[in-house]
Amino acid sequence: MAYELEKRLRLNGFPFDVQHLHFPEAGHGIFGVLPDQKDDKAMKSLGEGGGSSMANYEARKQTWEQTFSFFRKVFLE
Repeated sequence: MAYELEKRLRLNGFPFDVQHLHFPEAGHGIFGVLPDQKDDKAMKSLGEGGGSSMANYEARKQTWEQTFSFFRKVFLE
């Protein structure tokens, strides 16, 4: 679906940069607060929406890093 969103933005002349973060081994658990890896219950729940718990954890971690990098670039530079 993300590819379709990118395509639609380009076709409609969206004037801003778009970055698609792709995590092929992750499922829907990539959104939300990054849990403590020692919290077995929280880590297990990351895999309940598809993908593995660790793939979702790593995707979530990278997504937060990219989000804050964007915020620093836009608001602090």
